[in-house]
Amino acid sequence: MPETIAQSRRSILRWIGAAAFSSVLGESTAHAELSPPLPGLSYLGIDAFAFWPEGDGRRIYQDLTGTVPSNSPARISAPLFLPAGSSILQISASYIGQPIISISRRRLATPTPLTDVYLKALPAGLNPFESTDNLATPIKIDTDSTYAVRVFTSVGQSIFGVQVGYVPPAAGFVPNTAANKRLLDTVRSGGPLLVGNARQIASRSLGNKFAVINVTTSQATNNGFLSCYAGSAINHLPVVSYRNGGNSGNLVIAPLTGTGTFKLLAHGSKTHATVDLVGFLR
Repeated sequence: MPETIAQSRRSILRWIGAAAFSSVLGESTAHAELSPPLPGLSYLGIDAFAFWPEGDGRRIYQDLTGTVPSNSPARISAPLFLPAGSSILQISASYIGQPIISISRRRLATPTPLTDVYLKALPAGLNPFESTDNLATPIKIDTDSTYAVRVFTSVGQSIFGVQVGYVPPAAGFVPNTAANKRLLDTVRSGGPLLVGNARQIASRSLGNKFAVINVTTSQATNNGFLSCYAGSAINHLPVVSYRNGGNSGNLVIAPLTGTGTFKLLAHGSKTHATVDLVGFLR
C-alpha cells in the first residue's frame, strides 16, 4: 500500500491528541448514523468480545463493551474472517468516544509488518454512536493474506461492535428471490425506448458482474433491435430483434456497472419494452 496510509495514521494519532480528545470528553455532540444495508451484500458482525489487546495478550480492557480502563491508549484487534475473493463495500461501527478503525493486511509470505488497507477516525461523541462508511473503492480480500479489524482507543472509549458488508466470491448464478421482479415497464412508466436515447435501468444489486433478465418488446413502430451494455461502451449487437407492431422476447445476460446498472438502446425504431429480473452472475 502507498506510504500515505502509514503517514495518515501518524497524522491521525497526532490529531487525536489533547484537542480532539477534549472534544470526546464533552465538547462535541456530533452524531453519525448507520446507513441502511446495501442490496446484494452479505454482512459479518464482530462483537466487542472478539477484540483482544495487542501486545501482552492480557484482557486489559472490559470485553463486554471493549472499553479501555487503563491509563494509556491501546490498540485492540479482531480477526476478519472473510473468504478470499470477497470485496468489502461497507463498514459500520458502534462505539463511544472517537476510536480510529482500520483493516490491516498481513501477507503470508512476509508475516510482518501489518499494512493498513483501510483507516478512518470515527466521528466523536459521548453517547453510544453509530457510523457507516460506504466505500467508493472496494477492499479486495486476497488469497495470499490474512486480515484483521484494528481499533485504536483512548482511555474510557468503547467499541461495541463492527459490521462489515461485503460481496462474497464468485458463486455462479444467484436467483432473484424478490417478489417484484419487474425492473422496467415502458407502457406504464417512462414511455417507449427511443432510437439513440439509451434507458438506464437499476438492477437493485451491487457487486455482481451480470444480471440475467427477460426482455420483451411490444408496439414497435417499425423493424429494429435492442442492444444492452454497461457504462459508455455501447455494444450494438442485438439482444432482442423486433418487427413492426409485433411482440418479441429473449433471455439476456446484461453486463452491470459498479453501481449495478445497465442500459438498453433501441435501433431502427422506437418500441415499448418490459424487463424482468431472473437473477445474477457473480
